[in-house]
Amino acid sequence: MDAADGHDLDEAVTRRAILLGKCGDDSSMDVRRSKAAAELARQDLSLDLLFADPDTGEVVATSPGRRVTLNVHVTDATLTGDNPVARCEETGGPVSSAR
Repeated sequence: MDAADGHDLDEAVTRRAILLGKCGDDSSMDVRRSKAAAELARQDLSLDLLFADPDTGEVVATSPGRRVTLNVHVTDATLTGDNPVARCEETGGPVSSAR
């Protein structure tokens, strides 16, 4: 990375860290900067791009985004509405069947 790109990255991370603070994150600036850098990385992972051959339009390459797998444990009681709560294995938290 050259100096100009490094400077731009530093500025982007700092701006996002300041915004996190304005949004109520009371972590130190260093912690907010690390969170900001992670957000930038996740934002890149969220892209799911297709690259097409300019002549044929055929997809020749993909740049996969981040894959997410959620395992939700549902019982028959959840499906019938008797117990409208399922569990998400990854978070351990409840999931409303209304969602």
